[in-house]
Amino acid sequence: MTTDLKKARKIKSQLIETFDAIAPHFDITRYKPWPESKRFISNLPKDSIVLDLGCGNGRNSIHLAKEGMKVIGIDFSRGLIKIAKNKLEWKEVANRVNLIEGDIGSLPLKKESVNAVLYIATIHHLPTPQERLKSLLEVKRCLKPEGSCLVSAWAQEQEKFKEDLEKSMDNSEEGFEHGDIFLPWKLKEGRELQRYYHLFSKEEFEDLIEKSGLDVKRVFFSADNHYAELNKK
Repeated sequence: MTTDLKKARKIKSQLIETFDAIAPHFDITRYKPWPESKRFISNLPKDSIVLDLGCGNGRNSIHLAKEGMKVIGIDFSRGLIKIAKNKLEWKEVANRVNLIEGDIGSLPLKKESVNAVLYIATIHHLPTPQERLKSLLEVKRCLKPEGSCLVSAWAQEQEKFKEDLEKSMDNSEEGFEHGDIFLPWKLKEGRELQRYYHLFSKEEFEDLIEKSGLDVKRVFFSADNHYAELNKK
């Protein structure tokens, strides 16, 4: 087994355990879509089929459904999917959203089956360059011609993570890159769980987007995140 594959399996398993455990508290802290997501959604035709990658507790899926979209939400956390399903029922939009527990690197969707993809605050949890590119290639595969995508990733330029990034440069553990950090989430009982993030430099983010083969409408920085608006011809 290669080093990258070992790293990917270890971190994915750890992340699923963490997000399942913190799901109720995580839900409280993530309750509405970001402005960048809302602007992207506002430009979509009302009958669009939209893929919400890393849908989490459903905050973007709910907004999409309320805006008249048909939604497919995918997340690897069973705990967050359960919360999202309950919220969709409560918001009375469950009939417009199909939630799937799955791997964003291998989407259970047909080729050219969606009009748009919302890929927010998720790609930075993928533990290797290969996994990140694979997920964007899956986005390209599933998008219909003329389809669009908004992708965001945490940026290295965040001052609050300067010390964590300096530590990551000194991390001698095999398979880890500059930009790999672990952030703690403390549970009520005092137990602390770790969340893996890969923070992107502007150059790294742009290089990854270019390799996807999707057409770049624009790349921009907002609220400590790198964003890219992409299209498929």
